[in-house]
Amino acid sequence: MQVATHLSWAPSFQKQFAQFQVNEHLFEKGERVLSCAGSLAGVDLMLHLIADPHRQSMAGEVADQMLHSPIRSGTAAQRHTLSAGLDALPALVGEAVSLIETNIAEPLTVPELAKALATSQRQPERQFRATTVRLRRGPSF
Repeated sequence: MQVATHLSWAPSFQKQFAQFQVNEHLFEKGERVLSCAGSLAGVDLMLHLIADPHRQSMAGEVADQMLHSPIRSGTAAQRHTLSAGLDALPALVGEAVSLIETNIAEPLTVPELAKALATSQRQPERQFRATTVRLRRGPSF
């Protein structure tokens, strides 16, 4: 049976419940079991459950009342990559974010990250600090 769970829980869930096939979907509607990857995925599941016996327009009205748009399908990706749309970051920071995303299930330590980036540990630390300070201040007009 296919089940959905949050990406961060998937490896240990799969070990503990080997009889289930874990996927990275937002939710699964099985015959006897409903599963979702997180709280907002549960909202999408609920909206699909409303749409099935009633009509899509009713689910859309409920979503509008909740300010939840668009209604995502069960097979939608659980997350969007952090690096998508962040082209303004320094190259080293972008590469580090990409490595962090790729190793989300088993995070790299800072020394491992620095080694993979072929740089000292201090260099990415300084660039992350400078970047996050700039992001907290907001855009400069």
